[in-house]
Amino acid sequence: SGTPTPRIGLSRLRPMVDAQRAPLILYVNPDAGIYGSGVCLLELTSHLPPERYRALVALPTEGPLAYALRARGVPVVILPLGGLRRTFRPDQVAGIMWGNVTGRRGLVRLVRERSVAAIHTNNTHVLSGAFAAGRAQVPHITHVRENILPPRLVSTGIASLLFRLSDRLIVVSRGAAVEFLGERASHSKVRVIHDGIDISAFRGDAQPREARSSLGWEMEPLHVGVVARLTPWKGHEVFLRAALRIVTARPGVRFVIVGDADTPRNESYKRRLHALCRDLGLDDSVQWVGFMDPVQPAIAALDVIVVPSVRPEPFGLGVVEAMAMGRPVVAANHGGPPEILSRGGGVLVAPRDPEALAAAVTGLLDDPEERLRMAATGRKEAQARFDIESHVSAVVDVYDELLHSSGSPGAGPWTSQ
Repeated sequence: SGTPTPRIGLSRLRPMVDAQRAPLILYVNPDAGIYGSGVCLLELTSHLPPERYRALVALPTEGPLAYALRARGVPVVILPLGGLRRTFRPDQVAGIMWGNVTGRRGLVRLVRERSVAAIHTNNTHVLSGAFAAGRAQVPHITHVRENILPPRLVSTGIASLLFRLSDRLIVVSRGAAVEFLGERASHSKVRVIHDGIDISAFRGDAQPREARSSLGWEMEPLHVGVVARLTPWKGHEVFLRAALRIVTARPGVRFVIVGDADTPRNESYKRRLHALCRDLGLDDSVQWVGFMDPVQPAIAALDVIVVPSVRPEPFGLGVVEAMAMGRPVVAANHGGPPEILSRGGGVLVAPRDPEALAAAVTGLLDDPEERLRMAATGRKEAQARFDIESHVSAVVDVYDELLHSSGSPGAGPWTSQ
């Protein structure tokens, strides 16, 4: 991609905004999946106030996210984007590099043809949006939804590059800001904005037994579940080892795994999980549901939701969704969940510790009154702190800073809800 074009002064950007039409924000996403960051992009773009900003999303392929965006009236373009992957195979590395070259060209052309006011890259797995913004001389926003991944040297290099090429960095939690940006986390261009969900789409009064009946699940036993993509860092093996301890002490409890593998590497992980389930003698106690969209019926059917991630969750959208549905959460005590659960709604346990996880879940299963209290607190917190409207408002403030101000850095780095 060559040497990135230096950032230009914000005062030179303001005349590019057409006062007669809402400015167009181009969102760049590295894949068309509808897990995690894809869901957040769908909610953000479909809830933008149309009189303030318009959305256009660039994806590398057709897929579930593209279909969902168009169903909500958000336009989508398909372009090669050169999404990053953890690989050292020369052919794949060359393909990624070439994808960034062609991706930058396509995005620059799109910026000029559509009079794009700013580029918002939806996570750190794609660099072509940052390169295109520099070339086209429009502001660039990086949405940091990840922590530093191995190999660490490569990840820290990407973090430094994106920091340099971005006018603002939106980070989903304070923990992720410190992990990804290090000492730069306190820089004036950094904004911590928690993800949000459409609270109205999550019924707080949904009863587990009724939900299980509608899904055809067993109705009577208590159900404990994980709702997450099948990928190693989500910690499903910790959940299964905790399940063995729980079912030994409380026979009849059902364990549910909602989610599926989405890559060949994760398919291998899925096979290992099924083998572990058999080795632990849990086949009769564990229900594999697979991917569900919408996911609300599955959340409603569970009595306790577990987030056993073995690496820190940058945020923890599943925690917020469980709280909004009025379900108590047991989560690993690192990353975003401690921030989300800081005022109640769940229990935090030591990461990678099946025994601690089993003890916390068993305690909740044995105390229905505590489950109800925790559920009510969680629902209230989700409504107060993690509604999509608050999230969108905070992101729009970032756009306003870049496009309608004199270039003032704003109120500083910690401006989340």
